[in-house]
Amino acid sequence: MLVIAVLALVYNLIYTFQSLSQNHLPVGPFFWRMFFEVHGESGSISPYFLAMVWLPIIAIPIVVILLVVRKATRAGSVNKLYEQYLQAGFLAELQSTGIVVTISNNTRGPVCVFGAPNIAPDWVAAAVQRVNTGALADPKIRECKAYLGAVRKVVANGFDTHASQANKADPSLPDGIFITGQRNVTSPVRVAVPVGNDFTRLRLIPLVKTAPMA
Repeated sequence: MLVIAVLALVYNLIYTFQSLSQNHLPVGPFFWRMFFEVHGESGSISPYFLAMVWLPIIAIPIVVILLVVRKATRAGSVNKLYEQYLQAGFLAELQSTGIVVTISNNTRGPVCVFGAPNIAPDWVAAAVQRVNTGALADPKIRECKAYLGAVRKVVANGFDTHASQANKADPSLPDGIFITGQRNVTSPVRVAVPVGNDFTRLRLIPLVKTAPMA
């Protein structure tokens, strides 16, 4: 919309100067009158000139206002997220369990676990082994199928964008071990921020370099 409005403004300026030149009219006294002229050579209002004159006047301010509001809203969201991270967030490094699940045609990736800051690395490693064994010990065994189904159900609720306590899929796992799916296998580090007032569910944000906000 903004591009179309700018093009319409440019064309209107070109037509305005051309009309002033062809009619040998001075720019100063007649510029704005010619700029806002919407009548064609037949003397009737031309839809083409009407759009060319008024589209930029209406659209450009609206787009600018929307961009300003969007930038302010985005900045507010980033500040709020940063405050949440300072209060209770942490950096999480996802550990792949070796299980790959498909949630939908466009959502597929490995199942990963990670621990809260108070969880020792040995516990995370044990959880990786436990999930892997529970689902892949023998895929033909009914218990393994049920285990994999429970894992898939938990990670499907916010695949790679949220993590849940792993004991929702496997009650034998301790609190503080989280499970999620991973879309971007090249970037295992996530910023983890609690959702709500407890640590049963986390929001995950990939820790990657992004372009500056416009």
